[in-house]
Amino acid sequence: MWIGCPVDPWAGYGGDWGPAPGYLSIQSDLCLGPLEEGEAAFRSLSDDQSICTGYATATAETNYLPVEHWLANRLGLRLAKLRAEAPDLDLDPDGKVIVIVGQEDGQYHLEAFSCSLQQKASSDDLALHGAVRVTLEDEMKNLSETFNQLEPDVPDELSVNGAGAFEVGGSEGDNGLSGKKLVIDAYGPGIPIGGGALSGKDFFKVDRAGALHARRVAKAVIMTGVAKEALVRVGWFPVQRRMRTSSLPNASPP
Repeated sequence: MWIGCPVDPWAGYGGDWGPAPGYLSIQSDLCLGPLEEGEAAFRSLSDDQSICTGYATATAETNYLPVEHWLANRLGLRLAKLRAEAPDLDLDPDGKVIVIVGQEDGQYHLEAFSCSLQQKASSDDLALHGAVRVTLEDEMKNLSETFNQLEPDVPDELSVNGAGAFEVGGSEGDNGLSGKKLVIDAYGPGIPIGGGALSGKDFFKVDRAGALHARRVAKAVIMTGVAKEALVRVGWFPVQRRMRTSSLPNASPP
Protein backbone atom coordinates (compact mmCIF):
# COMPACT_ATOMS: atom_id res chain seq x y z
CA MET A 1 0.00 0.00 0.00
CA TRP A 2 1.40 3.41 -1.01
CA ILE A 3 1.10 6.29 1.45
CA GLY A 4 2.06 9.94 0.97
CA CYS A 5 3.92 9.79 -2.36
CA PRO A 6 3.51 8.73 -5.99
CA VAL A 7 3.75 5.10 -7.08
CA ASP A 8 7.27 4.26 -8.18
CA PRO A 9 8.89 0.93 -9.16
CA TRP A 10 11.64 1.30 -6.55
CA ALA A 11 9.63 0.95 -3.36
CA GLY A 12 11.74 0.92 -0.23
CA TYR A 13 15.07 2.19 -1.61
CA GLY A 14 14.67 5.82 -0.58
CA GLY A 15 16.61 8.75 -1.97
CA ASP A 16 15.87 9.28 -5.65
CA TRP A 17 14.14 5.91 -5.74
CA GLY A 18 11.00 6.50 -3.68
CA PRO A 19 8.86 5.86 -1.94
CA ALA A 20 11.20 5.68 1.04
CA PRO A 21 10.56 2.98 3.65
CA GLY A 22 9.07 5.51 6.04
CA TYR A 23 6.30 6.31 3.57
CA LEU A 24 5.17 2.70 3.26
CA SER A 25 2.61 0.74 5.18
CA ILE A 26 2.26 -2.98 4.46
CA GLN A 27 -1.03 -4.68 5.16
CA SER A 28 -1.63 -8.41 4.77
CA ASP A 29 -5.13 -9.81 4.44
CA LEU A 30 -4.87 -13.50 5.31
CA CYS A 31 -7.72 -15.97 5.39
CA LEU A 32 -7.12 -18.02 8.54
CA GLY A 33 -10.54 -19.59 8.85
CA PRO A 34 -11.31 -23.32 8.82
CA LEU A 35 -10.85 -25.29 5.59
CA GLU A 36 -13.83 -25.81 3.35
CA GLU A 37 -15.56 -29.14 3.67
CA GLY A 38 -13.50 -31.83 1.95
CA GLU A 39 -10.56 -29.46 1.27
CA ALA A 40 -8.20 -31.17 3.74
CA ALA A 41 -8.39 -34.40 1.75
CA PHE A 42 -6.84 -32.67 -1.27
CA ARG A 43 -3.95 -30.96 0.51
CA SER A 44 -1.60 -33.89 -0.17
CA LEU A 45 -2.36 -33.81 -3.90
CA SER A 46 -0.65 -31.83 -6.61
CA ASP A 47 -2.78 -28.87 -7.70
CA ASP A 48 -0.90 -28.31 -10.97
CA GLN A 49 1.41 -29.96 -13.46
CA SER A 50 5.11 -29.42 -14.00
CA ILE A 51 8.35 -31.10 -15.00
CA CYS A 52 10.99 -30.09 -12.47
CA THR A 53 14.76 -30.47 -12.71
CA GLY A 54 17.16 -31.00 -9.82
CA TYR A 55 20.92 -30.99 -10.26
CA ALA A 56 24.00 -31.43 -8.09
CA THR A 57 27.71 -31.88 -8.70
CA ALA A 58 30.34 -33.16 -6.29
CA THR A 59 31.80 -29.77 -5.37
CA ALA A 60 30.92 -28.94 -1.79
CA GLU A 61 32.71 -25.56 -1.97
CA THR A 62 30.17 -24.32 -4.53
CA ASN A 63 27.23 -25.79 -2.59
CA TYR A 64 27.13 -28.63 -5.16
CA LEU A 65 26.24 -26.13 -7.92
CA PRO A 66 27.94 -25.71 -11.32
CA VAL A 67 31.03 -23.52 -10.89
CA GLU A 68 29.88 -20.91 -13.42
CA HIS A 69 26.46 -20.56 -11.79
CA TRP A 70 27.95 -20.27 -8.32
CA LEU A 71 30.54 -17.75 -9.50
CA ALA A 72 28.00 -15.54 -11.31
CA ASN A 73 25.86 -15.42 -8.18
CA ARG A 74 28.74 -14.62 -5.85
CA LEU A 75 30.16 -11.88 -8.08
CA GLY A 76 26.68 -10.42 -8.62
CA LEU A 77 26.02 -10.27 -4.88
CA ARG A 78 29.39 -8.61 -4.28
CA LEU A 79 28.82 -5.96 -6.97
CA ALA A 80 25.37 -5.22 -5.55
CA LYS A 81 27.11 -3.96 -2.40
CA LEU A 82 28.84 -1.22 -4.40
CA ARG A 83 25.65 0.82 -4.28
CA ALA A 84 26.05 1.31 -0.52
CA GLU A 85 29.86 1.22 -0.39
CA ALA A 86 30.46 3.83 -3.11
CA PRO A 87 27.55 6.31 -3.18
CA ASP A 88 29.59 8.65 -5.38
CA LEU A 89 29.12 6.17 -8.25
CA ASP A 90 25.36 6.97 -8.27
CA LEU A 91 24.42 3.33 -8.71
CA ASP A 92 20.79 2.31 -8.70
CA PRO A 93 19.15 -1.01 -7.72
CA ASP A 94 19.15 -2.98 -10.99
CA GLY A 95 21.99 -5.02 -12.46
CA LYS A 96 23.03 -8.28 -14.11
CA VAL A 97 26.19 -10.34 -14.58
CA ILE A 98 27.49 -12.81 -17.15
CA VAL A 99 30.59 -14.97 -16.63
CA ILE A 100 32.44 -17.31 -18.96
CA VAL A 101 34.40 -19.92 -17.02
CA GLY A 102 37.19 -21.99 -18.54
CA GLN A 103 38.55 -25.28 -17.20
CA GLU A 104 41.97 -26.83 -17.69
CA ASP A 105 43.71 -29.62 -15.75
CA GLY A 106 41.06 -29.55 -13.05
CA GLN A 107 41.43 -25.80 -12.48
CA TYR A 108 38.78 -23.15 -13.29
CA HIS A 109 39.43 -19.60 -14.40
CA LEU A 110 37.33 -16.56 -15.21
CA GLU A 111 37.70 -16.33 -18.97
CA ALA A 112 35.35 -13.42 -19.64
CA PHE A 113 33.13 -11.12 -17.60
CA SER A 114 30.33 -8.69 -18.38
CA CYS A 115 28.06 -6.71 -16.09
CA SER A 116 25.39 -4.08 -16.50
CA LEU A 117 24.87 -1.91 -13.42
CA GLN A 118 22.15 0.71 -13.33
CA GLN A 119 23.73 4.15 -13.02
CA LYS A 120 22.56 7.73 -13.51
CA ALA A 121 23.49 8.98 -16.97
CA SER A 122 25.31 12.00 -15.55
CA SER A 123 27.66 9.85 -13.46
CA ASP A 124 31.28 8.87 -14.10
CA ASP A 125 31.28 5.64 -16.09
CA LEU A 126 35.10 5.40 -16.00
CA ALA A 127 35.03 5.46 -12.19
CA LEU A 128 32.46 2.67 -12.30
CA HIS A 129 34.68 0.57 -14.55
CA GLY A 130 37.61 1.02 -12.17
CA ALA A 131 35.49 0.19 -9.13
CA VAL A 132 34.18 -2.98 -10.78
CA ARG A 133 37.73 -4.16 -11.57
CA VAL A 134 38.99 -3.55 -8.02
CA THR A 135 35.91 -5.28 -6.58
CA LEU A 136 36.31 -8.29 -8.87
CA GLU A 137 39.99 -8.67 -8.07
CA ASP A 138 39.24 -8.63 -4.36
CA GLU A 139 36.30 -11.04 -4.59
CA MET A 140 38.08 -13.49 -6.91
CA LYS A 141 40.95 -13.64 -4.44
CA ASN A 142 38.52 -14.41 -1.60
CA LEU A 143 36.65 -17.04 -3.61
CA SER A 144 39.86 -18.75 -4.74
CA GLU A 145 40.83 -19.16 -1.08
CA THR A 146 37.47 -20.84 -0.41
CA PHE A 147 37.59 -22.95 -3.57
CA ASN A 148 41.21 -23.78 -4.40
CA GLN A 149 40.33 -25.07 -7.88
CA LEU A 150 39.44 -21.49 -8.89
CA GLU A 151 42.21 -19.24 -10.19
CA PRO A 152 42.08 -15.69 -8.72
CA ASP A 153 43.00 -13.92 -11.98
CA VAL A 154 40.64 -11.37 -13.55
CA PRO A 155 40.54 -10.97 -17.37
CA ASP A 156 42.41 -7.97 -18.80
CA GLU A 157 39.25 -6.82 -20.58
CA LEU A 158 35.99 -6.38 -18.70
CA SER A 159 32.66 -5.28 -20.12
CA VAL A 160 30.92 -2.79 -17.84
CA ASN A 161 27.68 -1.34 -19.25
CA GLY A 162 28.91 -2.36 -22.68
CA ALA A 163 25.60 -1.42 -24.34
CA GLY A 164 25.92 2.17 -23.14
CA ALA A 165 24.17 4.10 -20.39
CA PHE A 166 21.93 1.93 -18.23
CA GLU A 167 19.68 4.37 -16.41
CA VAL A 168 16.19 2.88 -16.81
CA GLY A 169 15.83 -0.53 -15.16
CA GLY A 170 13.48 -2.64 -13.12
CA SER A 171 9.93 -3.07 -14.30
CA GLU A 172 10.26 0.10 -16.38
CA GLY A 173 13.08 -1.49 -18.36
CA ASP A 174 13.39 -5.25 -18.81
CA ASN A 175 12.58 -7.14 -15.63
CA GLY A 176 10.05 -9.91 -16.23
CA LEU A 177 9.49 -13.31 -14.62
CA SER A 178 10.61 -15.34 -17.63
CA GLY A 179 13.58 -15.74 -19.94
CA LYS A 180 16.83 -15.14 -18.04
CA LYS A 181 15.03 -15.48 -14.71
CA LEU A 182 14.31 -19.15 -15.49
CA VAL A 183 18.00 -19.88 -15.92
CA ILE A 184 18.97 -17.88 -12.82
CA ASP A 185 16.35 -19.77 -10.80
CA ALA A 186 17.84 -23.06 -11.95
CA TYR A 187 21.49 -23.93 -12.62
CA GLY A 188 22.69 -21.75 -15.48
CA PRO A 189 22.55 -22.43 -19.22
CA GLY A 190 24.44 -25.73 -19.02
CA ILE A 191 21.64 -27.64 -17.27
CA PRO A 192 18.05 -28.15 -18.60
CA ILE A 193 15.67 -25.89 -16.71
CA GLY A 194 12.59 -28.11 -16.65
CA GLY A 195 9.09 -26.81 -17.26
CA GLY A 196 8.31 -24.18 -14.63
CA ALA A 197 9.42 -20.86 -13.22
CA LEU A 198 10.32 -20.21 -9.57
CA SER A 199 10.48 -16.41 -9.31
CA GLY A 200 7.31 -14.87 -7.97
CA LYS A 201 5.75 -18.25 -7.18
CA ASP A 202 4.21 -19.35 -3.89
CA PHE A 203 6.49 -21.84 -2.12
CA PHE A 204 3.68 -24.39 -2.11
CA LYS A 205 3.10 -24.26 -5.88
CA VAL A 206 4.32 -27.37 -7.62
CA ASP A 207 6.81 -25.46 -9.82
CA ARG A 208 8.77 -24.24 -6.83
CA ALA A 209 8.17 -27.00 -4.29
CA GLY A 210 8.81 -29.63 -6.97
CA ALA A 211 12.09 -28.01 -8.05
CA LEU A 212 13.30 -27.89 -4.44
CA HIS A 213 12.37 -31.54 -3.98
CA ALA A 214 14.27 -32.55 -7.12
CA ARG A 215 17.32 -30.60 -5.94
CA ARG A 216 17.25 -32.36 -2.57
CA VAL A 217 17.15 -35.76 -4.30
CA ALA A 218 20.11 -34.81 -6.53
CA LYS A 219 22.15 -33.57 -3.55
CA ALA A 220 21.33 -36.74 -1.61
CA VAL A 221 22.66 -38.86 -4.48
CA ILE A 222 25.93 -36.89 -4.54
CA MET A 223 26.38 -36.83 -0.77
CA THR A 224 26.09 -40.63 -0.57
CA GLY A 225 29.19 -40.79 -2.78
CA VAL A 226 27.67 -42.97 -5.49
CA ALA A 227 28.11 -40.35 -8.23
CA LYS A 228 29.97 -37.15 -9.09
CA GLU A 229 27.04 -35.60 -10.93
CA ALA A 230 23.29 -36.13 -10.69
CA LEU A 231 20.42 -34.82 -12.80
CA VAL A 232 16.92 -35.57 -11.53
CA ARG A 233 13.73 -34.94 -13.48
CA VAL A 234 10.44 -35.12 -11.61
CA GLY A 235 7.04 -35.03 -13.30
CA TRP A 236 4.10 -33.74 -11.27
CA PHE A 237 0.54 -34.37 -12.43
CA PRO A 238 -2.68 -32.76 -11.16
CA VAL A 239 -4.55 -34.60 -8.40
CA GLN A 240 -1.83 -37.23 -7.96
CA ARG A 241 0.00 -38.14 -4.78
CA ARG A 242 2.96 -39.80 -6.45
CA MET A 243 5.60 -38.12 -8.55
CA ARG A 244 7.20 -39.72 -11.57
CA THR A 245 10.99 -39.59 -11.52
CA SER A 246 13.19 -40.24 -14.52
CA SER A 247 16.50 -42.06 -14.48
CA LEU A 248 19.70 -40.17 -13.79
CA PRO A 249 21.37 -39.97 -17.24
CA ASN A 250 24.05 -37.59 -15.98
CA ALA A 251 24.99 -39.69 -12.98
CA SER A 252 28.59 -40.85 -13.13
CA PRO A 253 30.46 -43.02 -10.62
CA PRO A 254 33.11 -41.43 -8.43
